[in-house]
Amino acid sequence: MVAVRAVARAALRRLPVIDRAVISPLRRERRRLKLREIGRLGLIDPGFIGAETGRSLRSIGQAIDVLLSQGNEIAPHPLIEPQWISRGSKGRDWLTVLLDPKSPVISVGPLLDLTAVTPDADPRHLADRVAGFLRSSTSSTELPLPEGTAGPMTRGEGMRLATELAERHTAAAGLVGSRVSTTWNRRAEQRFITDRLASASARPGTGETLVSIVMPVYNREGIVARAIESVVAQDFSAWELIVVDDGSTDSTRSVVEAIAANDPRVRLVRGEHRGVSAARNLGVAEAHADVLAFLDSDNVWTPHFLSVSYSEVGSGRADLAYAAVELDRGGRKHGYLGMSGTREQLISGNSFIDMNTLVVKADLVETVGGFDEGLRRWVDYDLFLRLFAATDRVTYLPFIGVRYDHRDDALDRITTSESPHWRDVVLGKNLIDWDTVSAGASSRVRGRVSIVVPTTGQWEAPLDAVDAVLATAGEHDVEVIVIDSGSRREVAATMSLRFARDERVTVLSRPAPLRASLANNIGFAASTGEYVVFLERTATPRPGWLAPLVEAVDDPEVFAAQPLLLAPGDSVHHAGTVFGGGRMLPVPFLADHPREDLAGVLPARFHAVGAGAILVRADRFVALGGYDPTFQGAFDDVDLCLRARTDGRPASVVVPSSLVGFRGENRRWLAGRANANAQRFLDRWADAVPDEIADRFESAGFRMTGVEAEELADDPVPELVRPVYERIGGTIEAGEFAGRRRLRWAIKIASPAEPRGDVWGDTFFADDIASALRALGQEVVVDRLGAHTRSTAGFDDVVLTIRGLATVPRQDGATNVLWVISHPTRVRHREFSSNDLVYGASLRWAQHATEAHGHEVRPLLQATDPDRFHPGTAEPGTGTDVLFVGTPRKIFRPIVKNTIEAGFRPSVFGHGWEDFLDDDLIAGTTLDRADAPAMYRSARVVLNDHHGDMAEWGFLSNRLFDGVAAGARMLSDRVDGIDEVFGAAVLTADTVDETREALAHAESLVPESVLVEASQRIRAEHSFHARAHTLVTDVYAWRDLHPDTRS
Repeated sequence: MVAVRAVARAALRRLPVIDRAVISPLRRERRRLKLREIGRLGLIDPGFIGAETGRSLRSIGQAIDVLLSQGNEIAPHPLIEPQWISRGSKGRDWLTVLLDPKSPVISVGPLLDLTAVTPDADPRHLADRVAGFLRSSTSSTELPLPEGTAGPMTRGEGMRLATELAERHTAAAGLVGSRVSTTWNRRAEQRFITDRLASASARPGTGETLVSIVMPVYNREGIVARAIESVVAQDFSAWELIVVDDGSTDSTRSVVEAIAANDPRVRLVRGEHRGVSAARNLGVAEAHADVLAFLDSDNVWTPHFLSVSYSEVGSGRADLAYAAVELDRGGRKHGYLGMSGTREQLISGNSFIDMNTLVVKADLVETVGGFDEGLRRWVDYDLFLRLFAATDRVTYLPFIGVRYDHRDDALDRITTSESPHWRDVVLGKNLIDWDTVSAGASSRVRGRVSIVVPTTGQWEAPLDAVDAVLATAGEHDVEVIVIDSGSRREVAATMSLRFARDERVTVLSRPAPLRASLANNIGFAASTGEYVVFLERTATPRPGWLAPLVEAVDDPEVFAAQPLLLAPGDSVHHAGTVFGGGRMLPVPFLADHPREDLAGVLPARFHAVGAGAILVRADRFVALGGYDPTFQGAFDDVDLCLRARTDGRPASVVVPSSLVGFRGENRRWLAGRANANAQRFLDRWADAVPDEIADRFESAGFRMTGVEAEELADDPVPELVRPVYERIGGTIEAGEFAGRRRLRWAIKIASPAEPRGDVWGDTFFADDIASALRALGQEVVVDRLGAHTRSTAGFDDVVLTIRGLATVPRQDGATNVLWVISHPTRVRHREFSSNDLVYGASLRWAQHATEAHGHEVRPLLQATDPDRFHPGTAEPGTGTDVLFVGTPRKIFRPIVKNTIEAGFRPSVFGHGWEDFLDDDLIAGTTLDRADAPAMYRSARVVLNDHHGDMAEWGFLSNRLFDGVAAGARMLSDRVDGIDEVFGAAVLTADTVDETREALAHAESLVPESVLVEASQRIRAEHSFHARAHTLVTDVYAWRDLHPDTRS
């Protein structure tokens, strides 16, 4: 055995080698064969692949080689999008899906829906279907577009647009290509230096000052001498060095003064500690020469730097020149920064110049305004952008002009001590002219709402967000601005093609990634609406969300309105921001709490809102200069709202009637805990935010008990804290349970959180039992699928799982109650032992489960709401003849099928019946819950049936209780216990003949008197109030016997 294990371990160690040598080549060859197959079908377009990659491809074979090397990042054809196919196939490889005969028919890209294509022969797979469409269509054939893609669009237009998008993306990608190389051609460099020096004009005379060098210093006593020595060592002597001390507190000044005493070309200028930009501007003001150069104290020039660089600028051939940089990366291979670039590359985020190699005419620096003293980092980049905008007389000199200490452990410098977010500040001031934007504020389209959606590297979530915006726009005039930055080709292509024919949507692409604040500002500048929504890409608006927000900001005292942001499971993602004074970072109010905890709290004014969706008036947003890009990942919305306050009064509101779903982790909130964001926020706002958090939480029924240390994403700030709070308990004041402690019940159901879950039976059931529990003095919250294990579950006293399709784990510290109302065969043995009380909506199953699992299961049937379901809702016989409400469950439900075959024409409400019924039988996709009692009562007969396992184990459906309570005449399949509960009020039939007989004689079989008597009995004995009373009584009794479990 030991030997076998040794052999196995040796084999495992060799797996990577085996994979590289054997498995990977085999996989590659299999993939090549698949690509050849789709190539033979005409699904590989070399011209299009060339547009995607910037290559000239002349054959299918060359195109296949590129596809093999690029993986899934490029598409084989303008109408085929690999990532789109994978998304529609649960992540399967796109090529496998195309060639798998068992693959379902789907859309293969944003422009081609194969479900709408009639194949011209018997296709073997999806690739055959695509090929058939291409053979049978022409460039003028209208494309069968997937649902949601705006049209119409011809095949020629679609392919041309896809190709243009690919070409634009390739060109843009070239703007942000790698700017650092690991190799350098020393021979070519030496030839360049020799030729340039040989062609230079005569050497400057003694005493001339042709170049003024500016060197800012701050506490650099140990290294500044080395930098100065590299200036003194230049083979060009007509210079002056102006060392600007930025208020050093060490001996830097003494070091410089000692050097200056021996070389009059070196001057020390003293200044206050105001930062590198102010120091350089002071040095420029002291300069005597017409040409400027700059050197930082931690870098050194090569000996020929000034002579070669001045030969270019001093001769008048260029207004500015720059050389290459050698980067010392501390033990790793040196890097080399050097390329001839353009302003377009600079503004795309590719900073290919180093300040230490810049030689520039002094009057040009003066013309562009010098260094921006409001910036704390990326000041060089900002100057380059303005210089390149002012002149195109720029020369790159291909020699190493400076050796740069780029080690991670180098001494403190601005690039390591200041936030990298200053880059976005620089980009913003050069990309957005706020004066122009402000001047255009009055011409914005009145009433229009512009929605800005930033995205980087992802199209699935933003596409869903945009679809939701358009679907819920209603009568509103909306436009959507998608800011796609730094993404792969398919992101911009998918978004652009999807909405190419929808004038409401604009997709703006930037080649380099932008953080949310800057992307939002750019989107705002491109928008035209009177109102603007900044929407996170993972946010999904729900119907009716927009109008309440617009109405809220029409109040002149309201700057921003936020919808209620809901996390998966419909728990609260964000309901406004609250503050705990200067030692506490902003806190999202009641995050991950159930929505019920907000009852009576919203709508409310807040000092700040945001973190996913925020609506503002455009004129007020532009007056503030937009978002501050130095806040990233979080606090950008908070900072914006705080700046909008007047006299410190809250100017933002959360609107609970506006709902927006939010998927994924609260990344923005977590990122905000990074030290850079935290410290910047505290520097600006610590003394200006209120200490309101205790009052805010108490208004929702929670009491702060203290604070604990804040956990940050990087280096801790020990003095920061976050709140700790508890639920405020209470005692029932009246009724049967008066004097008892009010318990908090969390009802867990399987309904999804999206709007589609609103019409699930579990949702209605939970609402009804919750109302009944509240009537008995209990506090109740409802958790849908996705919120079953929310982080705030510790506040719950009782967990009531309404067992349908989903299991719920045991919650320690609470009384766990399981009520099985459907799908009994799904319940597992461990669910009985993990719950304290177990109920089953079937007497027979309760008895069986008790014996089978050794845990008492108490019978507790389903129920009805007698206040809604009663005979007084409508006159009997005034409605439809035969009524059915429900979905087909992917089968032709027997009760409906038997009714039709028996010669009757039922009116059916429910989605998904199109494949089973004639259109005239489908009365609607849904039946409003409020209309159900009257529809039941007015119909001659209401149909009902059960799932197989429910019928087998005697689980009587909730519709039977509602129907009989409403005074309806019901026809159902046979289920154990149906006669005992409902008596003669419910007819039963399992065959066509039985169904025909029951429907034909329903009135005589079940007269009105029977319906009225049955309604009265069911409403009295089987109400949700009765069920709630049982649950509350049993839970109190159990908790009395188990006091150690009380939470």
